[in-house]
Amino acid sequence: MSKPSRFSPAPSTQWAYPPDGVPWIGSHTYLTREVPLTQYIAAIDQGTTSTRCMVFDPSGSVVSVDQLEHRQIFPRAGWVEHDGAEIWRNTQTVVARALDKADLSAANLAAVGISNQRETTIVWDKATGEPVHHAIVWQDTRTQRICDDLARSGRCPALPGGDGAAVGDVLLGTEGALDPRRCRRCPGAGRGG
Repeated sequence: MSKPSRFSPAPSTQWAYPPDGVPWIGSHTYLTREVPLTQYIAAIDQGTTSTRCMVFDPSGSVVSVDQLEHRQIFPRAGWVEHDGAEIWRNTQTVVARALDKADLSAANLAAVGISNQRETTIVWDKATGEPVHHAIVWQDTRTQRICDDLARSGRCPALPGGDGAAVGDVLLGTEGALDPRRCRRCPGAGRGG
């Protein structure tokens, strides 16, 4: 991949574009500025089963990787949840360990890219910074009936991109299926929402 011609890097810098044939990190990740040779890029991939941090040098080469799996919580058939606090702790751990392995610190990073589960939903308490409840994972089927009803009703807006995505893959709001009246820690619990 060639760098844009409108940029001319100073002698002390090198472009952080990946070499030809190396895929981008994430579907829309690219740099629009030069990166000093002493600077690195960290990529955090928070996925369905684990969290990984990769550190890249200015040439795009991987200099370190660390990864931790997290628990899969199945409260009942078809329900899939994650512990948001565990994921946050794991994210902090893998970043620290990846930097340690490369003998780097946060000061050596020019940028951090983050990829996440997208359709997984979690609510955090603004006052405490703690999760209100476990995350509802994209694989969870508790909102399937809502999605099916919307699809049948004809009230569902056209899905973006025309890529054949299912209603449940796009309508993230249906994953807010955690009824606040049933959650003791939710604001308004027991008072109708």
